[in-house]
Amino acid sequence: MSAQENTMPIIPKIIGVGLPHTGGSVLAEALGVLGVGHVEQRPELPMQRYRKSGRWDMGKLDAVYDINPWALPAIRRAYPGAMLIHTITPLNEWAEGWVGRQVEDTRHLLEVFGVGRICRPVFEDTYKRHGAYISEFFQNDSGPHTALNVCDGWPPLCNALGIPAPVQSFPHTNQQGVRPWTPNAYNV
Repeated sequence: MSAQENTMPIIPKIIGVGLPHTGGSVLAEALGVLGVGHVEQRPELPMQRYRKSGRWDMGKLDAVYDINPWALPAIRRAYPGAMLIHTITPLNEWAEGWVGRQVEDTRHLLEVFGVGRICRPVFEDTYKRHGAYISEFFQNDSGPHTALNVCDGWPPLCNALGIPAPVQSFPHTNQQGVRPWTPNAYNV
């Protein structure tokens, strides 16, 4: 076996910029299967650093997800080669997923949605504004980025990362049945 065959592909830093409950935890599990080490949801330390200095520093983290889009310009400046992944779920399915959900950390709701309780009209408005912002950011972004519905499995994720898909099944830990994929669902 040659040295080249024995090396793992280099995967860049990965930043998941989808809203909560759009597949971020499934993405994190899939990245673990691909060999991405330190993955964290809503990493508090980088967020605190960003709030204080306006600079994004992931430290030793290889991937983060559930990152609010207001940090994207700082993220791209700090990590021009990072892969930005917008996890998406069709609006109605995503909104229905919030119905009846108990949320203990209302601080996160306030930060993402501007309200301290689940409020479908506000959530749907946030979903649309978030999608429009990410879409516009991606149109003007020269770095690697993609929109991903985790229900589509390995092909779109591995294609975006430029690596072969593993033989292991794609993890669907949070899957609530098979969901149809709607291209550009975030532009609803």
